[in-house]
Amino acid sequence: MSRYNSYVVILLLAMALSESSVVLGEYHVHIVNGLGNNNILNVHCQSKDNDLGWHALAKGEDFHWSFNMNFFKSTLFFCFMQWKEVKGSFKVFSNDMGLNTVCPGSVCTYRADENGLSFYNNSSKTYELLYEWEK
Repeated sequence: MSRYNSYVVILLLAMALSESSVVLGEYHVHIVNGLGNNNILNVHCQSKDNDLGWHALAKGEDFHWSFNMNFFKSTLFFCFMQWKEVKGSFKVFSNDMGLNTVCPGSVCTYRADENGLSFYNNSSKTYELLYEWEK
């Protein structure tokens, strides 16, 4: 490859990376049990490469983990959650989620309550419902 072609490839790569404001660095995901009446929230989260196992969260408890976004920005985490007979499977991390809103500053905070799974909106300082429980 000629020196000119090398520069073009580097320039195109730099432009592609700068197009997105999504950070390739470390992210932190928190799942909080916001259920009332001392309901236990069972959580099982995983990606293609990482199975984080089952966690039983009492009211107010937080299950969290950290990871680095891969170079191709294709990192994906799902969590299966259940309490009593209520259950759901939710995407909690993906480049197509609007990470600047859902994970401001590379921190994604979710709360499971009786309505479903909400994310913490840092701009409004409130939780916003993202997913309802499966019917």
